[in-house]
Amino acid sequence: VLEHTFHTPPYDHAFMEPECSVARPTADGRMEVYVGSQIPYADRDQVARALGWPAERVRIIGQTMGGGFGGKEDIAGQIHAALLAHVTGRPVKLLFDRRESLLVHPKRHATQITVKIGAKRDGTLTAVQTTLYGDAGAYASLSEKVMARATTHSSGPYEIPHVRADCYAMYTNNPPAGAFRGFGALQGQFAIERMMDILARELGLDPIALRRKNALRVGSVTCTGQTLRESVGLLECIDKVAAEMGRRARYTVPGMKYVRAWGFAAAYKNTGLGGGAPDKAGAEVELYPDGTLEVRTSSAELGQGLVAVLQLIVAEEFNVPPEKVRVLVMDTDLTPDGGPTTASRQTYVTGNAARHAAISLREALASTLAEKYDVPPQQVRFVEGLAQVNGTAIPLGETVALLKSEGREPR
Repeated sequence: VLEHTFHTPPYDHAFMEPECSVARPTADGRMEVYVGSQIPYADRDQVARALGWPAERVRIIGQTMGGGFGGKEDIAGQIHAALLAHVTGRPVKLLFDRRESLLVHPKRHATQITVKIGAKRDGTLTAVQTTLYGDAGAYASLSEKVMARATTHSSGPYEIPHVRADCYAMYTNNPPAGAFRGFGALQGQFAIERMMDILARELGLDPIALRRKNALRVGSVTCTGQTLRESVGLLECIDKVAAEMGRRARYTVPGMKYVRAWGFAAAYKNTGLGGGAPDKAGAEVELYPDGTLEVRTSSAELGQGLVAVLQLIVAEEFNVPPEKVRVLVMDTDLTPDGGPTTASRQTYVTGNAARHAAISLREALASTLAEKYDVPPQQVRFVEGLAQVNGTAIPLGETVALLKSEGREPR
């Protein structure tokens, strides 16, 4: 049985573009806010609440941004700009300089993590107990959820029959802490991986072999009670990395006093919000008379390539070139709620929302054409911008009129 306490420091996201918001009162009594944000609909709700307005009076128009990494989930100027614009009746731009950004936006949580680990002499893990304290700073932000994520990952990607984990988010007089790429999982896994190295040394075992012996695999049960039924690639990953390390081996640089060596750590990370949160996204796809398609969702483009992903998904479903698909994102007036752009979720969650929207539209078109040409819907094919049915090729855009004649919208 070994026990050790580890500490991790706070980190700043250091995104290239500091926080910036532009608020503009409109002639019809609404407020438009232009901002680089990871969660446009949440911004709309919070700005409206600060103004004492219904959410529908606020429009958030997201802007492409120079990096987010979790640091642009919180309010950082949106409300202030909107309040000033409301009072003055004039547009207001609020741009943080780097010093202001460093002072006020939420950082990665500094943590104190105690790990107590039990193992047999052959390296089989028997129990792990972890206690985590996170420095939330002056405001809670997402500290409860970040520390919960740190805790669920704090026993590492290993089969362990007995696990107890407790976490605490502590108010302090430091700058606030919130979301940062990895969302708490990194702090917890840093501590357990250091403890695995210490355990390997104490038992005289190879640290890679120790990890492989205890690694999660298909059929394993995680510390949160989830049975892993498929796609558990840790053993393969360990073996491939170990083989590459062995191939390169430790070597010295001729004429230099330095030795290059390899360290080894294993980790895993959830995809999606987790913690029982409703992980959903909305998207809609519309067909236009010129044969082009448009996919719409409020999900934020942070530079991760979401726009290209959505374009390619819809293009594949309709079998058209990607340039025939436009993508509109980050506008609460014009796009359905895609949820937060966090947790590596957008390609899977919003991507699937766009895919199902495209399938639904495609099936509606096939049904209409099948009725018109008296064939089963499955005989309708969509190829290179054409609907092919019963030996007839119909430009995709012409099917819009057919749908509308039935009182249906082409989306």
